[in-house]
Amino acid sequence: MLDLIGVSLKLPRKGADPLVVLDEVTFTAPSSHVLGIVGPTLSGKTTLLEILAGIQPPTIGSVLWNGRETRKHPLHPNQIGFVPSGDEDILPQLTVRENIISALMLRVEGITPDAAQDKAAKLLILTGLETVARKRFKLLSLAQKRRTKMAVALVSDPAVVLCDSFTDRLDARSGRELAALLKEVAADHPARLVIHATDDLSDIDCHDSVLLLHDGFSCYHGPVRAIVHYFSIKTPMELFARLAQRPGSRWGESWARHRDSYYKAFKLGTAPDKLAAASENDESADPDRVRLPQESQEEPPVDETSSADGSSKTELGAVTSSTVAAVPSLALQTRHLIKRRWTVLRRTRHEWILLLSLLLGSPLLVILLIAPNVESLRAAASAANETVLSPDELWPAAFTCLAGVFVQTLLVLFASVRLGAREIAADRRVFERERVGGLSSAAYVLSKLALVLPLSFIQAFSMGILVEMSIGGFPGHGIARLTLLILSGVAFSLLCLGISANSRTKERAYGFAMTLLFGNVMVSGAILGLPRVLGSVIQPFSTAYYGWSGSIDSMHSTPVFGPMTQLVPTWFASPAFAVIMLILHAAFGLALLLAGLRKRRRI
Repeated sequence: MLDLIGVSLKLPRKGADPLVVLDEVTFTAPSSHVLGIVGPTLSGKTTLLEILAGIQPPTIGSVLWNGRETRKHPLHPNQIGFVPSGDEDILPQLTVRENIISALMLRVEGITPDAAQDKAAKLLILTGLETVARKRFKLLSLAQKRRTKMAVALVSDPAVVLCDSFTDRLDARSGRELAALLKEVAADHPARLVIHATDDLSDIDCHDSVLLLHDGFSCYHGPVRAIVHYFSIKTPMELFARLAQRPGSRWGESWARHRDSYYKAFKLGTAPDKLAAASENDESADPDRVRLPQESQEEPPVDETSSADGSSKTELGAVTSSTVAAVPSLALQTRHLIKRRWTVLRRTRHEWILLLSLLLGSPLLVILLIAPNVESLRAAASAANETVLSPDELWPAAFTCLAGVFVQTLLVLFASVRLGAREIAADRRVFERERVGGLSSAAYVLSKLALVLPLSFIQAFSMGILVEMSIGGFPGHGIARLTLLILSGVAFSLLCLGISANSRTKERAYGFAMTLLFGNVMVSGAILGLPRVLGSVIQPFSTAYYGWSGSIDSMHSTPVFGPMTQLVPTWFASPAFAVIMLILHAAFGLALLLAGLRKRRRI
């Protein structure tokens, strides 16, 4: 049994009174029950679901499950199944069956491949998806997508299933079928409560009881057929128009006065088979009219410990807690996420084609840039001092070193933007849904690092090696330059992941990352040397500066270094100092990534 007692959520606002999202919401709902949370847009329905899911803590009030306060005794992640609105919380590249099995591998410990297939088959039958099991999610109809999301939410046999807009914006037939599915899901588990938030009144009859919200206030809770009695309307379809006649606060005050009488009449909080109006005992009563009992009428004692199946709340809680599947370990979740991400990458054709293009095309671009002056570079690499080289060899070699290293660094940073900027923002809703089900944030971070960092390393390493092999090597220490090139890519990839974790959309993340890249180019000193005082303030924030200038300083003992300092009059960081700063940039990016994932986002 679920009980909410005086749950309110008030969000602080600068220079104004707090925004009241929910105000003193109180209701109770038993197991084997479908509760509808109904109300107009912005009435607080989704926020209430997020409170029940543990995503958003209430400002005041209590949420009790089987009599236990969830703040002190939170529900196990596998006791909650969340079906959010929208389609961005399911991976479109995977099939229906693969999405179900993926959810199983992340939520249920110790499940074997055969057991996972069997469980997936049962869920496909329950949700009516067996005929499209091999079809990719992105190719499904809207109703089939909703069914898939329900199947994914049910993999751990949750006791509470939270659905947001599950039957909304569908054709009449699909809406009726999904409304019937809510009933089937509630009946499929002896201790399951299904809660459905909706603003669609066409399928309101599918709920065993309805909690009505308006402006964050609870205005009614009871059977659907009593709504017309309480609000003095002819049909439930007139409900929202009736609500608009008064502010939510007045409806809330009115319901607070009548709630106890209605709860007595309908025996809310007890077994579903006792959810009957007192008027049903009066054969002469209008079947469409609900009569409340007189205040003096004696109500039969209700066994508050009874549940839908006759067991006590204590027993039911014990059974539920003992049968909850454990969440897989950090290592198992990480391994599965890595495997799944590579599968998604392999099936996203334009993504891996772009990665291959960058991997092969970037070194080729640098080679073409420096090809006209290869002989000058080789002469500079073999010369002992500047006097051995003629000006016709020295100055072209110096310029080619400056430009070649700068373009290398720039291309590595651009590849880092392509790798990291969209990576988290693109599937943030998937992560938030899976986090409700027990996914470890650490496993998610490790899986992203396991994809982005190796690709960044390969990109930088292949570029450095191919360029060195094609020209015979830049003057100076090749290992130092290769190390700095790799560190530049890794550091900027982590910065882009941090930006992605703090951005609401992948477009905004990519735009901000590209702006940061452009800023790095401008202040790196490769185009125009900055005054020493200004450079000392700006350059510590530039990843490109340390990757480029450290590589240039690695040529300090070569003939081309003197001319390079005249071509670009700036301060060059030593390779050792550049390595330290790039490590600090990488650490900052990782911290930004962790901070961004710590913030819960609306699914």
